[in-house]
Amino acid sequence: MASGGVMAPGDYMDEAQLTVEEMKVAVYEAHNKHKIVAAHAEGNPGIRNAIEAGVDSIEHGFYVDEEEIKTMKKNNIYLVPTIIAAVYVVEKGQSKLPKWEHQKMANAMNDAINNVRNAYKKGVKIALGTDAGTPYNYFDITTPNELEMMVERIGMSEFEAYRTSYNAAELMKINDEYGSIEKDKYADFMIIDDNPMENIKAVQQTDKEVYVSGRKEF
Repeated sequence: MASGGVMAPGDYMDEAQLTVEEMKVAVYEAHNKHKIVAAHAEGNPGIRNAIEAGVDSIEHGFYVDEEEIKTMKKNNIYLVPTIIAAVYVVEKGQSKLPKWEHQKMANAMNDAINNVRNAYKKGVKIALGTDAGTPYNYFDITTPNELEMMVERIGMSEFEAYRTSYNAAELMKINDEYGSIEKDKYADFMIIDDNPMENIKAVQQTDKEVYVSGRKEF
């Protein structure tokens, strides 16, 4: 938790929660065990501290700036923007969430989308993630909606949006087994009616067939 965030009333995005030195210890120990380190970092100095500490990915990164973008590209640090988490809090939570919670996200959302778009256009690797578990953001349905938002709000093509799922496998260092349909990889795929390369919403089909390791799950 490199920075404060939205869900707690007592902290804010521009507050650093850990020092660079503290995070460096965690990164060292994790990498020594061949593990991946993700940092919740919405604002600065949290984003900057996490990058300096050597994390593998920045989760959210709403206020990522030009200097951080350069360093992330240089050090192959991924950005996991979770656009859907921000959008759903703002668009669905105005009358239901605590005012302080809704307002914090509403104040940041436009900046978040613009900064993530800038990072993407400047070449930072974007990995797919949803921050599922936040308000109105459920584990079973929101990944297809995140893909839609990457196209409509970040400006990716359909192919580039789908590529973020491969980037996630690459980030987790499991892309030799997952993330694409290739020989000797696990056969995880879906069957849908429309062409997903022409319509990003095709993967939202509710009665799609889903296969895991080559076996039909539903």
